[in-house]
Amino acid sequence: MSLLGKLGDYALHLIIPCFVLAFGALAGLQRITRGNMLEVLRQQYITTARAKGLPEKRVIYHHALRNAINPLITIFGYQFAALFSGAALMEIILNYPGMGQMMFSAIMDKDEPLVMAGFMVGAVMLLAGNLLADILLAVADPRISYA
Repeated sequence: MSLLGKLGDYALHLIIPCFVLAFGALAGLQRITRGNMLEVLRQQYITTARAKGLPEKRVIYHHALRNAINPLITIFGYQFAALFSGAALMEIILNYPGMGQMMFSAIMDKDEPLVMAGFMVGAVMLLAGNLLADILLAVADPRISYA
């Protein structure tokens, strides 16, 4: 196969695993989003914005969603590291070779260096997710500044 053919083949084989991981993560985030939005929509400044005659779309997207999204961005940072554990289960079920299945077999075989390396990768993913969440919080909320 050519390089383009190999890339297309990899992309084709990654559709199901990516869908499974994203679908599971989005279900939890959707429940949290709904709860945050219902809580924010009961606030007094939302009632004030509606009383001023602002369009409902502007009230929801500009006022409510901007305040309800902060906890979601923080949870997103942790979800980034949780993909590692979800990937392990998905790899075992789909019989897809990857780091999760490798870590599981390393734990069963008591391969300590490989297990430590896997935990190090998980820790780096957690730090990268938290860094990304902090950067996104600074972008999304003008009240937060890191200067």
